[in-house]
Amino acid sequence: MGNRDAESPARPAVNKECNTDNDPTPSAAQSECYQIEIGRDGDQRRVYDNDLEKTGQKIREFNKKLFGVEDDLWVEPWTFHEAGIEYTGVYVPRPKPKLEENPFHKHPFFYRTVGWSTVEADKSKKLAGHISYGIAHWARNYCVEDPETIEEEFSSEEKEELIRSLAGYCKQQSWDSLVEQMKPCTYRDLPQILAEAILAKSIWENVVKDPFFFLGENCDPVPPGGYPDLFLPSRSQIHNMWRWAEQVTSYDACKWRRLTLQHLIENTPAMSKNPSLGIHVQKFREAAIERMAEEILSPTGTLRRFLKKPSDPEDEKWTLWTIIRLYRQAEQLSYGLHVHDNQYNFYPLELLPMFEPDTENMERSWPHNAERGSNDQRTSRPVLFQFRPILTYTSEADNGKKSTESNLIWPAEVVISSHSKTVTNLWSLGAN
Repeated sequence: MGNRDAESPARPAVNKECNTDNDPTPSAAQSECYQIEIGRDGDQRRVYDNDLEKTGQKIREFNKKLFGVEDDLWVEPWTFHEAGIEYTGVYVPRPKPKLEENPFHKHPFFYRTVGWSTVEADKSKKLAGHISYGIAHWARNYCVEDPETIEEEFSSEEKEELIRSLAGYCKQQSWDSLVEQMKPCTYRDLPQILAEAILAKSIWENVVKDPFFFLGENCDPVPPGGYPDLFLPSRSQIHNMWRWAEQVTSYDACKWRRLTLQHLIENTPAMSKNPSLGIHVQKFREAAIERMAEEILSPTGTLRRFLKKPSDPEDEKWTLWTIIRLYRQAEQLSYGLHVHDNQYNFYPLELLPMFEPDTENMERSWPHNAERGSNDQRTSRPVLFQFRPILTYTSEADNGKKSTESNLIWPAEVVISSHSKTVTNLWSLGAN
């Protein structure tokens, strides 16, 4: 598998549906959909369109709409429809900032391809939503559609092992209990739901919650280049120091984590006189992401058994490429969450409240915002699955002497049961 600079595989043919609702005056450009791909070929950017100036403007508008920044050098890998044109792209490099313009010392950043850009809470929330959307979109495109196929594919023991492996993301204790509580319309999506949960758990547990995921278990030496006796710390050493700092104060742990990440990832490639350190760490991150993507799609892995048989070799390449991009987005989110002094807390599935039965979408909904302390009896439904963990953060101030806990950064995305229960004092965990 190539690195980030490698050209993406050709995307399989897709059914392009132009959305012209926002443009009451169709033009010649609306007569057909154009696919614009931003890629890498050495250091050259490649843009496919008849009007390069218009393309650059559309990309800037696209990034400003999604991220609040105008940047024509990066496009998120999702489809964007406007004026009858379909835009789709992959990662491209950002120019490395000059040292005198480098604001690394005062802002949190997350990694794109070559440079960094500031991250705010709303952007972290948006990126988390994009990851969840990407997982769901991937599952719809590549997973088998008949739940009976899964029933036949897995033995009874394998089904129970699968449910146990999804602890924290599936609330049921057995396969039979899970199937029994699913609505018929939800059961039809069982293969996609399970595949989403498997991939989501890997992404959140292995990358988002662990910003040091790229470190090995051994102290890997830095290649020759002026650092003959320098070794990268092992992942176990880093986590031991992190836990050690947490025994003092959570503020000290956050500060230690932030400084360690900045020196390992951010400051090294940007400010080091010798770039070999930064290049070495970057290669470790790229290799770790590609390794995780290849492992979860292993022919002997559980997730592989949920996927359709590829009809074209390009489908197989695109499947892997899509998973790699999801892990890269998770890497960006992980860095954005852990590189400042806020303490982020991931809460377990058990803390999700009941959900109201009159929600607009019964299969996947957000917590109902009932007031705390309400004495009304409400008929609600328990949660079966979640696809992203509940997250809050604590803002540390005055060296940890004061702290205020916020609401959820984003609401949980769930599948709920067909069985109803009457509960008292229903309230959601601050999601809105």
